[in-house]
Amino acid sequence: MKKSNVIGIDLAKNVLQVCKVSKHGELILNKAVSPNKLKQLLATSSPSIVAMEGSGSCHYWGRLSKSFGHEVGIINPKKVKAFQIFRLKGFDKYPL
Repeated sequence: MKKSNVIGIDLAKNVLQVCKVSKHGELILNKAVSPNKLKQLLATSSPSIVAMEGSGSCHYWGRLSKSFGHEVGIINPKKVKAFQIFRLKGFDKYPL
């Protein structure tokens, strides 16, 4: 069992995809939001682990998340792509 919630962010220019999972593994939130809504979400959420793919704006969102008390993890884009291929080939039925 994890100690805190996990917030996964898929960064883009105008619309960001946010997925929030509880410490028990239950899906709390999965929706597309604007950058302003994401700021509000990060400000109002309890301290969580925030994970995002490394990109041009990941350091900005990482610093903002840390300022709200979250723990930030930036994932190498090559590792994210490998994970996506792993999921596409039907191995998603096996837990990682």
